Amino acid sequence: MSIEDKSDHSGVGHLHIFGDESGCTGSKFDDGNSSTHYIIALIRVQSVDVLKQSVENYQRGLGPQARRELHFHSMNKEERLHFLRFIRDLRDVQLDVYVLVVNKKQMPRKVRPKSSEMYESFVAVAFDVFRDDITDAIVKMDKVTYGGKHVLSRIQKTVNGAAMHPVIHDMQFEASHSSYGIQVADAFCGAVHKKYEKNESEYFGTIQKLVHIVEK
Repeated sequence: MSIEDKSDHSGVGHLHIFGDESGCTGSKFDDGNSSTHYIIALIRVQSVDVLKQSVENYQRGLGPQARRELHFHSMNKEERLHFLRFIRDLRDVQLDVYVLVVNKKQMPRKVRPKSSEMYESFVAVAFDVFRDDITDAIVKMDKVTYGGKHVLSRIQKTVNGAAMHPVIHDMQFEASHSSYGIQVADAFCGAVHKKYEKNESEYFGTIQKLVHIVEK
């Protein structure tokens, strides 16, 4: 079953970024209730329409029983690897993947953001780290349930600052179930999450050549 991708693919002349995050905002590391890493994946796409059509065709090829949403953590191992290989081998879509991996456990408590501020802080850091590769971008981030409705405008203001050439042109939330771009970002996030949280490198190894990683 294909989905109706509701992404606004206008914005000629702008880069398009789809972003997702993985990991929780908690800090209860000793009892295992919190992830040790927080991961932000930003997918830079040159042709959004070609990406949409490619992933839609992939999903349609899975048959009538295909998942409505290609969600990494809902897939089994075979499905994950199949989707990651498909993304890796795309020929008509130029993807550049930028991933910030924050080791929360190693951050001194005094500089670690509060749980309520972690998403906003780390997304802003990710865009700042990769600002040389992202300019005047139209950004769609996977919807989150925390941070408040004004979080993206604050991130955009923080990242752009007084720069002559803004990093972010526009920034909005987008539901993953209605966005193929977010679903691709989710796959990269999931692969990196498995590498850092579970020491499972097979997923990441599949798409490693596409990924620029910065660890904090």
